[in-house]
Amino acid sequence: IRRMRAHSNFIENTPIALILIAVIELSGKGGQWLAIVGAVFMLGRVAHAIGMDSTTASPLRMFGVLSAMLVQLGLAVVCVLIALGQF
Repeated sequence: IRRMRAHSNFIENTPIALILIAVIELSGKGGQWLAIVGAVFMLGRVAHAIGMDSTTASPLRMFGVLSAMLVQLGLAVVCVLIALGQF
């Protein structure tokens, strides 16, 4: 069941992050920072999946959860700033 949950978590978070990345890139405001943020997000997703295999609390899983949340929050803030003309 844990493996199914890891897949579900990926499916729940990744489309949102990819849409936010695409919107920023299509606005012309992307740059190398956006590629780095995307890489951090993907590393976090991989770490989360590996951490899900552990039977105890795993720092990899925690890193995966925090990186996904923080990246999505940061990308959403950037999108709002772009829409307001402040970025």
